[in-house]
Amino acid sequence: MTPEVWRIVIVDDSPDDRAEARRLLLKGSGRRYAFTEAETGAAGIRAVHEWATAPQRCIVLDYNLPDMAAPAFLAAISGSDGTPGWPVVVFTGEDSVETGRSALRAGAHDYIGKNWMTPQGLVRAVDNAVERWTMARELQLQTAAAQASEQHFQALAKATADIAYRMSADWSSMHPLGGRELIPSADTPLEDWAWLDRIMPRDEHPRVRQAIAIAIAQKALFTLEHRVFRPDGSIGWTLSRAVPVLDENDRLVEWFGAASDITQRKAAEQALSDQDVRKDEFLATLSHELRNPLAPIRSGVALLQVTSDPEQSEKTFRMINRQLGHLLNIVDDLLDISRVRSGKLTLRAERVVIHEVVDAAVEACRPIVDVQGHTLELVLPDEPLVVVGDQTRLVQVVANLLTNSAKYSEPGGHIQVVVERDGVDVVIRVADTGTGIAAETLPTLWDMFTQVRDTLDKAQGGLGIGLSLVKRLVELHGGTVEAESPGVGRGSRFTVRLQLAEASAAAVSGVPAVPAPQPRVEALPLTRRRILVVDDNRDAAESLATLLELCGNQTLIAYDGAEAVDAAASFRPGVVLLDIGLPIMNGYEAARKIREQPWGAGMVLVALTGWGSDEHRRKSQAAGFDAHLVKPVDLPEIMKMLDDLEVAEARPAGAC
Repeated sequence: MTPEVWRIVIVDDSPDDRAEARRLLLKGSGRRYAFTEAETGAAGIRAVHEWATAPQRCIVLDYNLPDMAAPAFLAAISGSDGTPGWPVVVFTGEDSVETGRSALRAGAHDYIGKNWMTPQGLVRAVDNAVERWTMARELQLQTAAAQASEQHFQALAKATADIAYRMSADWSSMHPLGGRELIPSADTPLEDWAWLDRIMPRDEHPRVRQAIAIAIAQKALFTLEHRVFRPDGSIGWTLSRAVPVLDENDRLVEWFGAASDITQRKAAEQALSDQDVRKDEFLATLSHELRNPLAPIRSGVALLQVTSDPEQSEKTFRMINRQLGHLLNIVDDLLDISRVRSGKLTLRAERVVIHEVVDAAVEACRPIVDVQGHTLELVLPDEPLVVVGDQTRLVQVVANLLTNSAKYSEPGGHIQVVVERDGVDVVIRVADTGTGIAAETLPTLWDMFTQVRDTLDKAQGGLGIGLSLVKRLVELHGGTVEAESPGVGRGSRFTVRLQLAEASAAAVSGVPAVPAPQPRVEALPLTRRRILVVDDNRDAAESLATLLELCGNQTLIAYDGAEAVDAAASFRPGVVLLDIGLPIMNGYEAARKIREQPWGAGMVLVALTGWGSDEHRRKSQAAGFDAHLVKPVDLPEIMKMLDDLEVAEARPAGAC
């Protein structure tokens, strides 16, 4: 049987980006594709209409086109119902959440950023768009029939293999429904949200309520995949879709919906791919996280071999100790999460004073709090609050929450730890003024390998296992932990609740320090270059810059991409050692802006980063880098690379 051909219209004014989209689709799937391309919105609209009747078609649309933006394009191909007549995936080079939301509000069916596209990701986005568009069309047909009368609705419910249902305007009440073999049937209306407990597990409720709230606020299609109770008590999966019914004044009257059994599909997906993908992502992130502390450690060790300044040596030793502690935390978290998931982690139960838990956690996290310039406020009760638990693990819980707040707060932030009695419980709250958590992220925040941010500016983001470990450790103690945030940029608060025991003293055992390795290094040659070092890891930037200066170079340090561009303009270095994962402006963008300037054409740009895949190397080359080095790297390796490139320094007038 001849494989089905998927017809894709790619609308983008960049030939390179259109070629990349074709390559990723072909690499990410074994299906056959037929491509049509357009450079402008008008040409894209003509191409779309030429394939109007083709099955399995999808539009891959750049957000910013020469003659129109994505919302205008989507409006042009939308019908009288205001929805596009074809599945649409919007992609753009802007790493902006608001850009994606704007595209989805305008009618796009999925959104993906060019900077983080992968073959699997783009194929998945196209599949999602086609599936969502198809479901919406099917649901529109079902709804049209259902809206005619109650008799039509009952006929639809009997005729379809799916479950058809009706909800009140606010979703608090469900009309009687026949659950078939998917969910328990209901002969009478289920009021006051009783249908939630009857139909699905409690841990699904927040996610479902959130999706409902969004659909009500937008008076838009509700669609969600979620777990449900089957009549026999087992748990299955359903794809639930519902459309709003509005009166002549545009007020919500009720909702008509359908639910499909997708249990087998979910099982197949989980068995074949939700693991390979997450394994690859985790390994890439782990590699990056290990390289970040290794880079300043290597530079610091080399620095200790060539400096005789006691003050500089002490400063370097402290830096190495901090970074070794970070490495140990990574390894410990990996081991602990493995023990918890396999059921091999046991608690040493004893009477633990919460004051001592907080003190030990603060002591452990003080270096990262201080280096970021945060203020830490402790609000502790006068009475000793005691629980029964494992003191080491409880310290780990509070320390992970503190570390999370420190990492996700801009320098100079405020972190508050509050301990208080609440009836028979003790409550520990860790609040910060940091980047906050998007509403759509909260339901999955505690999942393994989940991170609050997923962009290049998340250089200190961690492995995405810290919060999962916190939740599991708290639950092993019979407690609960919750996360709250007013939204992105507005801080977050984590609340741990544990049952109190009678007050008694508890001891805290110390952890011996691990001595830093000190390998021998050869004497370094003296050179004279003007070098700009750019890294948001201050330890890495400062130690490398100091080592370069001891070799006779003149250096300047910048800590973000925008600062790097300004520094390059004023300092006019011959060499720029530029990290990729930077805040404000990532390394790719900074390199492009430097290359755009007349004074930046002759500079040697070297990517010095923890990201080392072929794709990252390709992107760095396209951005204008001359070389790509992966952390950690020896200074002799940097110098040899620069010598091989035959550096021609660009100095301002009068510079020596």
